[in-house]
Amino acid sequence: MNSKLLSITLIFLLIIGCGKPTEVKPNNKTLLAQALYLKDFDSAQKLMNNVNLNKKTRNLIKANKAMQLGSEPGLQKELHTLQKIYSQMSPSHQALYNKMHQWLLLKQIYRIEIAPPVRILQRKELYLAPSNINFNVCQTTPARCASEQRAELTKLITPEVIAQELKRMALKDPCANLSNSLKDSTFANRCLNSSKGDLRIELLPKPFLTQSKWLQVISDE
Repeated sequence: MNSKLLSITLIFLLIIGCGKPTEVKPNNKTLLAQALYLKDFDSAQKLMNNVNLNKKTRNLIKANKAMQLGSEPGLQKELHTLQKIYSQMSPSHQALYNKMHQWLLLKQIYRIEIAPPVRILQRKELYLAPSNINFNVCQTTPARCASEQRAELTKLITPEVIAQELKRMALKDPCANLSNSLKDSTFANRCLNSSKGDLRIELLPKPFLTQSKWLQVISDE
């Protein structure tokens, strides 16, 4: 085969090769990160059986699942286990732990200190009475405060930020009237529906990780 024919043959083979790109299939870690991002916990559980993960990573995934499914006891159990080995975690593991821990503590503090009693007055119509909430009182007065949870949370955020977060939650709470006057039946009925469980409001958004962040958590062994 002369050099000219050889060159033509090589060019032809290159054209054929370029026309059929090699398909790169995602590996199990990438698929697991995608499943966790999509909150597809059934697929995530199956994939975890095919991925080499250490106990810390598995506990973090279990904690996240409990949080996303609304199981605070399950989340608290996993966080308690992880707290004992916190210093051994990678930065990405610690960051995820801190986000979930902060979310849980704020929910607990709100429930103990802020969650207003249902103060509905019956006159010509239903009214929602002012809640008279002081978001800063527990910074100085320990009475009826979630002292244990606050002590943990102040390791992550300042008391001022805690007060701000609690107020943001109260602004979403159908039973919290932060004004100084009565609110009409529209607000009173929303509160009643919320108390009965017919209206579900997310006072505090759950921590969210992108797929790339999940892949980092899974890969940091």
